[in-house]
Amino acid sequence: MTARNDSDRQDATASIGAAIRRHAEAYPHRPAIVSTDVEYSYKLLFERIEETGIKLRRCGFDRKARIVVALSDSQQTAVTIVAISSFAISLPLDPTLTRHEAEKYLAFVEPSGVLIRKGEDSFALQVAKERGLPVIELVDDRKGGLIIDFVVPEIGPPVPFDYAGGSTAAFIMRTSGTTSDAKLVPYSHLNMLTAAERLQFCYELGPSDRCLSVTPIWYAHGLQFTLFTPLLSGGSVAFPSDLHKIELATWFCRLKPTWYSAGPTMHLAVLEQVQAHPEEARLHSLRCIVSAGSLLPPNTQEGLEMYFGAPILDHYGMSETSAISTNSLRPGAFKPGTCGKPWPDTVKIADGSGGICAPGVWGEILITGPTVTSGYFKAPQLTAERFAGPWFRTGDVGSLDDDGFISLHGRTDDLINRGGEKIAPAQVEAAMLLHPAVRESAVYGLPHPRLGETVAMAVTLKSGCTAKPAELRDFLKASLPAFKVPRRINLLNELPKGNTGKILKGSLQELARNKNEPMVKPRTALEREISEVWKRLLKMDGIGIDDDFFDSGGDSLLSEQMLVEIESIFQQAVPPSALGEAYTIRGLASIVHEKRGLADELVTKPIDGAGTPFFFCHGDYGTRGIYAIALSELIEPQRNFYLLHPPRDVDENTVLTIEGMANLYVPILLEEHVEGPFQLGGYCNGGLVAVEIAKQLTAQGRKVDLVVLVESMSLNCRWPFRFAKNLISNAQRFGRSSRISQRLRRGGMLALWDLYRIVTGAYDPSTYAWSARIAWSRLGDLLSSEHKLRVKAELEVDRRTPAYLRAMANYIPPVLESEILVIVSEGSRHDPCMSADPWNSRARVVKRACVPGNHASCITTEVGALARAIRGSLR
Repeated sequence: MTARNDSDRQDATASIGAAIRRHAEAYPHRPAIVSTDVEYSYKLLFERIEETGIKLRRCGFDRKARIVVALSDSQQTAVTIVAISSFAISLPLDPTLTRHEAEKYLAFVEPSGVLIRKGEDSFALQVAKERGLPVIELVDDRKGGLIIDFVVPEIGPPVPFDYAGGSTAAFIMRTSGTTSDAKLVPYSHLNMLTAAERLQFCYELGPSDRCLSVTPIWYAHGLQFTLFTPLLSGGSVAFPSDLHKIELATWFCRLKPTWYSAGPTMHLAVLEQVQAHPEEARLHSLRCIVSAGSLLPPNTQEGLEMYFGAPILDHYGMSETSAISTNSLRPGAFKPGTCGKPWPDTVKIADGSGGICAPGVWGEILITGPTVTSGYFKAPQLTAERFAGPWFRTGDVGSLDDDGFISLHGRTDDLINRGGEKIAPAQVEAAMLLHPAVRESAVYGLPHPRLGETVAMAVTLKSGCTAKPAELRDFLKASLPAFKVPRRINLLNELPKGNTGKILKGSLQELARNKNEPMVKPRTALEREISEVWKRLLKMDGIGIDDDFFDSGGDSLLSEQMLVEIESIFQQAVPPSALGEAYTIRGLASIVHEKRGLADELVTKPIDGAGTPFFFCHGDYGTRGIYAIALSELIEPQRNFYLLHPPRDVDENTVLTIEGMANLYVPILLEEHVEGPFQLGGYCNGGLVAVEIAKQLTAQGRKVDLVVLVESMSLNCRWPFRFAKNLISNAQRFGRSSRISQRLRRGGMLALWDLYRIVTGAYDPSTYAWSARIAWSRLGDLLSSEHKLRVKAELEVDRRTPAYLRAMANYIPPVLESEILVIVSEGSRHDPCMSADPWNSRARVVKRACVPGNHASCITTEVGALARAIRGSLR
């Protein structure tokens, strides 16, 4: 493969629209833009471009017209940007900007029009109306698709139809991490076409390649790299429906990308997903993965390469230059640990005196060539500072080795690189100084395990003024995007300063690293539940209730997942703002507690469908049945499904009975299902509760067709255990006040269960000795008030477990007229305690099923097989 010399290109042919037209003529039916639901061919894309151009020209928009694209949908935003850029200058607007930022942006760029979705209210539309700006409306031709049309207002007389091209700007990007009027980068057709051609050469891109776009396309990387590069190479670009929800099977199998490019934060999130669900993307088509934004941690790179079997190609680029260098596919230029080789004669490393650094010596990276923009939009002073003749000063510190490979070493300034987002401390400090109580502020970066860096701030207050860190954060959130608001604000009496009065940010960083506050452990059940979720997601122990989620390794993707799990556990909606206001376990627990009415419901209905309902006692007193949400969706999406939650205000001393729990549910079930037969089910202790509910419903004249028992103990269906229970129940002959009698009635059956399991080998031999100690401890507990049950600390038994075990052991299942389906896991198939045979004495019809997994995994990782087993028996 040979690369074309940049100088061979003529401005007349350097047109994005003309390039796409050539692809449409060569292969009209090949896909250009695809999603999970729509495949958009080059023919359709070109037709949309042409129609858009005709309307723009007819209404007076020429090639220099600036049109702000204020859309949030990636697919339709992509089509719109490509179409607008072919005839005018598109200005993609980040939909997460605050109203204040949107106002400043529109006032600064003075657009010819603002493009919004018809019927959608937004800050951009509000500001456009206030400023009297022309509004172009996007209209969907068909719901959910990419077939779109534009309603374009007239702004002047018609202009001749022609494509924009050459050195004319195709789009203007707002660089992240700076003020809205500080750095706007116009990127021309010639810039973009040259950059795409270079990447096409390095990655060997062709019509059969497809890029998975997982970076927002209103910023440089998403726009230049993952939208225009694949299209200008004749390939296609695929858009997932939700960038915050990584669905491996959809992203990498259904959409069938051959490459994708992202920053380290996204790569890490993908790696964690494939490690958790390795089977979901085994049929991927990736042949390379590109990493940009900042250095990818070696363990992340190794993990992705091991799983996908595709090379990771480190890339270095900027909004002002697009691709500067990249590692190429082998046998091309490739060196691990570097950002690859720059294009010939385009990069030099400058020392402080204007000379060129020798190989291996650090200096500022300077760039030249046809991929470099001509300057910043409406910023002549900044342009003069950064563009020294033909050379662009990147502000990055780097070095070239003897082979010409480039390595990055940081910034010449103090920009904070938070997961690829560049944050200027001066902007955040200026916003903080607007608070009436703040005297001084200093913003600095701190290491972060997932994002690379996170934002921290130190503040001093004016004499006589008071303010809390949470109040200062709220103040900043009114004028800054969330990712720029410091997660940690420290109130100090004095800021450390040097002899010249300059704040010593290095000292602040050192102070933050050495700060060693005592950890406060979770104190309540609510805090313990949230703590377990945090420990699992953050993959760390020792989290205190006042530790910051983001400082502890969290990011926006993990925070979304954390909220979903919290909502599942407590069965209530937790507002996304909760993380901004309460990013500690203590704070989040407080918010959940205030809204806990829904979380205390005994019965919830995750699926509102039709037909005979299925009531399922999930038995999960630990995490409130997270697994059962997936089960409800897999059994039958259209069936009424109810979840019966076990009581939560329970500890090891609570006297809990299966009959008492059933009494709580029966009135609710009778109210929910007024007529017709019942179908019940339950897992573990919930299965026994379902049996008792069936008994009580039958006693009230209602019919129960089916009871499904998943991994539920059958010991007390055997006559020796029923006999033993009868003897223990008559223990009053020892005297009602006898402590031995009370302990025997309370824990005798559970001790008997333990002994039976030891004798029959039902306990895992590897834990036999410890299991025996538990059993003898329970027997000892019957005989001595001083001999209490001791549970080995490392087993981390839930404090509620003893009460539920006693409730199961003390329950004798009744004889039912219902059909019973007994489901056991492969791991429990030979466990006599889980055997289906004893249930023959308790029901007229007993059916059996075996599902993969063990007691825990059959309802989590193997929940699909469990759902199929249940679905086959439902009426």
